[in-house]
Amino acid sequence: MSSPYKKIFILTLFLIIITLNFNFRAFANNIKTLSTDYEKTTIKPISYKKENIKIIEPIDSFYKDLKNFINHNYGNSINPGASLLAFQNDNPILSINYHFSAISKIPLASVSKTFTAVLVLKLEEKGYLNISDSVSKYFPVYRKYEKHLGPITIKDLLSHTSGIPYNTRYIYDDGYSLPEPIFTKGNYHYSNHNYILLSLLIEKITQKPFKELIQQYIINAIDLKQTELASYLTGSSGIISNAYDLTNFCQYLLNDYQIRKENSYLYRMIYISN
Repeated sequence: MSSPYKKIFILTLFLIIITLNFNFRAFANNIKTLSTDYEKTTIKPISYKKENIKIIEPIDSFYKDLKNFINHNYGNSINPGASLLAFQNDNPILSINYHFSAISKIPLASVSKTFTAVLVLKLEEKGYLNISDSVSKYFPVYRKYEKHLGPITIKDLLSHTSGIPYNTRYIYDDGYSLPEPIFTKGNYHYSNHNYILLSLLIEKITQKPFKELIQQYIINAIDLKQTELASYLTGSSGIISNAYDLTNFCQYLLNDYQIRKENSYLYRMIYISN
């Protein structure tokens, strides 16, 4: 993985780890976690030979930075807890759990969007859609906005460049309540509506419930046995999981990249966002 992509992916993993409760299933029975007073420990998993274990240098400086970050940002009503695992050359070397355990099931909130993005790319591979398709191809009501705002594509929804803001009105097409675009497409405006619209598109294209497709192509396919779907599931949120299954999901993306490179879901998601 080239340096820019590696940096982006490491940052993405860090955000998932520090916001949710991230750990590595492969090391679940061998990791000594840090207590809430941040006692340090070096992890030496049985599954690796001792001579292959690498330690971050300088570990003390790295540890202090993490401790300061968590002390200033977590343990409050907004961010009640955090969990982090540092690793180098596939070896875990430092683990921090703060108010969460590795088996805690919690709502993934907007991290659910990553699952939706992978589902979209899987459906493209199966010929259901093309991310260059205009949304108006499936919901003609959007055609009236194309002249002055530009045609919105599925790729625009994935990258939050559709012109649909976080707060907007609704328009209607064939019984669907759809978010109205306000801004010219192309500029970044983060909005849950982009991914809610993606789930509606997926249902209309496949004629299957979004929940069924997430279960089939993501949860069952990757064998995420501790992942559940909430009753309020949309393309934006509603997946409930824990550290072990998040690890499996991320490892699936990494393995896919190692095999397929530029055709992998990870590479394509990075490409879409640029």
